[in-house]
Amino acid sequence: MIAASNPIKTVTSSETALRSRRERTVNVNSAKEISGQASSFDTAQADNLKDFTCGFEFLSPLSKALCPDDARFVKFVGDKDPGQTFSCAQMTSIDAGNLAWIERGGLKKAFTYEDDYAQYCRIIGIAPENPVRSRSEQCADVFSRLEEILDSCGFAFTDTARTWFYLDKLLDWYAEFNSVRTDFFIRKGVFDKLVPASTGIGIGNLSGGALSADLYAVKPKNTKCTVRPVSSPLQGEAGSYKSSFSRAVEIQTPEEKRLLLSGTASIDKAGRSIYVGDGKGQIAETMRVVSALLESRGMPWSSVSRAIAYFIDKDDIPIFQTHCLSMGIRGLPCAYALTDICRADLSFEIELDAVIRLN
Repeated sequence: MIAASNPIKTVTSSETALRSRRERTVNVNSAKEISGQASSFDTAQADNLKDFTCGFEFLSPLSKALCPDDARFVKFVGDKDPGQTFSCAQMTSIDAGNLAWIERGGLKKAFTYEDDYAQYCRIIGIAPENPVRSRSEQCADVFSRLEEILDSCGFAFTDTARTWFYLDKLLDWYAEFNSVRTDFFIRKGVFDKLVPASTGIGIGNLSGGALSADLYAVKPKNTKCTVRPVSSPLQGEAGSYKSSFSRAVEIQTPEEKRLLLSGTASIDKAGRSIYVGDGKGQIAETMRVVSALLESRGMPWSSVSRAIAYFIDKDDIPIFQTHCLSMGIRGLPCAYALTDICRADLSFEIELDAVIRLN
């Protein structure tokens, strides 16, 4: 792990080495004055982009034109920090000998790979084909496009373990999005099989569409691989307030146990937002909830391989970092993004993956 002295200019990394593959994640967080005119990728310096399989970059409006033009990297443009070119990036490389790319419109939009236990599919940056249609129509189109790519790779939508949805002006239509998602899940039998873990946050995209989406699917080859939802000890199921996702999904093989934790915020068991107006309190409560879920699966914070923390206000970033230190969490491989959260009274959210080697 490499960390700069400025608490908002940081580079962190993690690596998971298994018998069948190697995964590496690098996070770059950068806050520069407008005169700097730099994308967060510039801060990576020693890391060559061609070495990475996929990545996210969250940008301020002023830096959007400076990001690399590579379809493997999904770029988002927010409006939460108009005075600075704050940006962050999270880049992931997967070293698997049988990795294959799937293209749409001449762009790399998905890749598949496999090991002895399962086949995997990662879909990147799917936006609606026609961004002038209604939001509901654009949303339905994105789900159809995700399903088409999965089908072309030999996967069903019910193989989906995790999704990411990035909604422009999320607070204006989050209930509408949830309705479209739930209707799609009902039609495809998702509720009868596996409801995926998910993140849904508010940020614009370079295509100008109402949303964009990423997806991760796992198709077990045999009974040695299990994929199951995991409940939170301190929160109720998201379906209780009409949001169709699991709190977490666990994937286990003889080699590893991997936990995919959904975007988590300061919400109690009854589904109510708590510590409203108290950014520090929301960070503390969210981290308490995440800690309890990790502990319930026998996973320490040191097992976290990737995280993204979402903030309404960049001034809460040092508060989050200080809170992590107070919990004994050091070197967390985390990217920071300035976005809207799914409720107007929430100011912080975090998602993460954790991995424990079993063999």
